[in-house]
Amino acid sequence: MYFVLLALFYSTGITALAGVEQATDGWGIGAPFFAPWGLVSQPLPVIWVTCFMALLLFFFLGVAASTLWVRWKVYGLYGFFLGLAVVLVGLAWGITATNSWGALGDYLVSHSLLLIAAWSLPVTLACAVIGYLFLRRATPRL
Repeated sequence: MYFVLLALFYSTGITALAGVEQATDGWGIGAPFFAPWGLVSQPLPVIWVTCFMALLLFFFLGVAASTLWVRWKVYGLYGFFLGLAVVLVGLAWGITATNSWGALGDYLVSHSLLLIAAWSLPVTLACAVIGYLFLRRATPRL
């Protein structure tokens, strides 16, 4: 619950600063910082939801990685990052082998930012559950 409240707080702050950027045309010099790339032209609620989902993802990914450390120390992190590398390389290889980079680009361009950000929610939920289950079984040390 703490991470959800923290994500609410931070995403609200980032969105407020993005609103100032939009009102001042990037601090008067056309240089957006809090709403970069495709976010700069989005309405503030879209920026808020996107930031909220991204923060939740990274908070709970950190929870999953840190509980692996608590439970299995360095070998847990080795396994986690090795598994993450295998998944990412496997995805890149699969997209390359099927010549689907163009189709992926078309999908990303033709769908809304909120829909694309919503795809992070299953990963966020999985990381939260994994973190909870591993921490529940961890041995407390003094």
